[in-house]
Amino acid sequence: MNKIYIITAILIFVISTAIVLSSGNSSQKKVQFTNQNFVINHENTEVKNENVQVGLNKSQFENKDIQTESTNISMQNTTTSNTDSEINYQPFENQNTDYQNNSTDLTAQETEFNQKLADYENRKAALENLKRNNTRQENKVQTQNANRYLYKDIDWNTWKSNFINQITDDSMYITSLDNYGIGTWFYYSFIVTNEGEIKNITVKSMYLDERDKQKIAQMIKNYEHQPITVFPANTNKKTKKVDAIMVLGTTEKKATPSDFNENEQIKILLPD
Repeated sequence: MNKIYIITAILIFVISTAIVLSSGNSSQKKVQFTNQNFVINHENTEVKNENVQVGLNKSQFENKDIQTESTNISMQNTTTSNTDSEINYQPFENQNTDYQNNSTDLTAQETEFNQKLADYENRKAALENLKRNNTRQENKVQTQNANRYLYKDIDWNTWKSNFINQITDDSMYITSLDNYGIGTWFYYSFIVTNEGEIKNITVKSMYLDERDKQKIAQMIKNYEHQPITVFPANTNKKTKKVDAIMVLGTTEKKATPSDFNENEQIKILLPD
């Protein structure tokens, strides 16, 4: 009987001890998490077996009671390595640049340039003055020379009209021309030289016969070396052509200088 009591007491003690130990392991403990720190308020800091990873940089925990069981929680301290970024800098050499003081050279060059420019302006002014002086001298000479010359128009129109009027007057003495009707015309031309010769006489007509044409040509030839053939004074011409159309009629029409356009201008040097 006593053995039964002893065994029973031992069982009760063992069971009680087991219960106490079990209750000690399963008691609720308060776990606190903050945004920055992870704190476990538990006297048993031993962590075994199972691993629980918590991302501290992303997870947000407030003050809440977490009821833990007998399962041991293993915390792994996540270490954030502050990796230094490597920046490759190109080496910068402090090279001393030699700056030569060129102010003296620039001043010398500027002075030389200004001197050349001044010389150019002086030469230009001298040339302009020389040109003006030459122009004035030329104008003076031209004025003096112009004053030594006399310009004169040769009156060939009067000379020619006088010659033609002379032929018209003398043709009245060719009586055979009276046999032709009024309005009969003929053309004549010839060359007079400065020596008074008359050549290349031509007489043309659709109505006159050859004998009358010859009479007119002979009449013109008779003026050779006569005063009427003398050229106007101071002319430079060597020959002069005379030509005209004569129309037979009852009245006589004389030629005038305005009927012609025989112009010549000469320059006569005056004596000093």
